Amino acid sequence: MNRRSCYFFLTSLLLAGCNYKVGHPTKLSGSNVFIEVKNLTMAPQIGPLLNRVISEELIKAGGVKVVINQRSADYSVTVNLLEYDKSANFFNSNDTVLASGFKLNMQANIEMRSWKNNRINSEFTVLSDSLTMRENSLSQPKDRQALMELIRSLGKKIAFRLRN
Repeated sequence: MNRRSCYFFLTSLLLAGCNYKVGHPTKLSGSNVFIEVKNLTMAPQIGPLLNRVISEELIKAGGVKVVINQRSADYSVTVNLLEYDKSANFFNSNDTVLASGFKLNMQANIEMRSWKNNRINSEFTVLSDSLTMRENSLSQPKDRQALMELIRSLGKKIAFRLRN
């Protein structure tokens, strides 16, 4: 066995023996997390969809287990959806009667508590927006696609902030 192979073998053995994992540990690494989304807006059915997106993003990143029972969680995350705004956008100055598209905005306040001592570990606000346009001059803009994109974007931002 040559010297380079020997160093590689010893380094691999050392890292495997120390349970080394690639990447940096986050504050949620190895934790059980309970997520609750409270929809305080007029946005339809957004709470369960956002809960699913946040859970998927945390699980995809690894090191976090999302639980459905709050008592078995190390951390409890509450997402309060506070502001939902749907506004018409005009992309042609001659188009003053029909909207060419819609812009959706949403604000969420997030609070993460430690279940053991019921203390707030972090609190932050996330903003997200999405835009949809008409397919042609005779159709109306479909805001369902923009709403789904808004949920996906907001969920990814929230999961990122929770991990880091």
